Amino acid sequence: LVRPLLDGPLDIVGDVHGEFDALQQLLARLGYGVNGEHPAGRRLVFVGDLCDRGPQSATTLRFVADLVHRGLAQLTLGNHELNTLRLQRKPGSEWFFDPQGRARVAEHRDILDFLRAQPLALERPDLRVSHAAWVGPAIAALRMETDDAATAFARH
Repeated sequence: LVRPLLDGPLDIVGDVHGEFDALQQLLARLGYGVNGEHPAGRRLVFVGDLCDRGPQSATTLRFVADLVHRGLAQLTLGNHELNTLRLQRKPGSEWFFDPQGRARVAEHRDILDFLRAQPLALERPDLRVSHAAWVGPAIAALRMETDDAATAFARH
């Protein structure tokens, strides 16, 4: 659950909360093309809370998943992604639940599979990235985990 952070210059983005259009505007301002590539080779690191609250959570998550799969970005999970993985309905997570409150697992299987494969922290010698605090004993415990984040959190 702790992985190596990308080398080279990075742009770090947090708390998008389903605001896909605002994310696109930010990336354009930072010099990224619509395909997520930067002419100077910069890459993105998303620091959790990509979903919930805003109108385009699924679109945002799928866009970031594509960037991660193409090696243009990394993601650390935030509490909103963990809630999604744990199928916990929270204010703002209506995109993932039907009107009766049931999780739309089949509809969002690709998102769940992507999130399950993501770390809670990233590091390199000069930089550490996590959604919340970097606490030595907690990071040491994460290094020992072999399960995905949702399973590990459910156990503790």
